[in-house]
Amino acid sequence: MGIQSDTEMLSVSAVEEYAVQNHIAVDAAYELFHRHQIFEKILLQHEYLHQISMDEVMEFVYRECRTEIPYQESIGIPKIRWEGSV
Repeated sequence: MGIQSDTEMLSVSAVEEYAVQNHIAVDAAYELFHRHQIFEKILLQHEYLHQISMDEVMEFVYRECRTEIPYQESIGIPKIRWEGSV
C-alpha cells in the first residue's frame, strides 16, 4: 500500500478507537482530531506509526490531544483519566 492509503487506514482506525475508548460519537472524535491536526501529525509520523501497535498509536494520539481536555469538557466529552492520574 501507498503512504496515503496507509495513513488513511491508520487515521480511521485511530478515530474509531478514540471514540470507543472515550464513549463519544465518532463525529466528536473527528472534530477533536481535526482541531488538533492529528490527521496531519499522523501523516508526518507515518513511517514510525505504521510500525508500532495500535495501543502505541493511541498513546501518540492522547499525547497530542492532552491540551484539549478543557475543550472536550466544554462540549460534554467526559474527562479522560491519564495513566497515573487520580
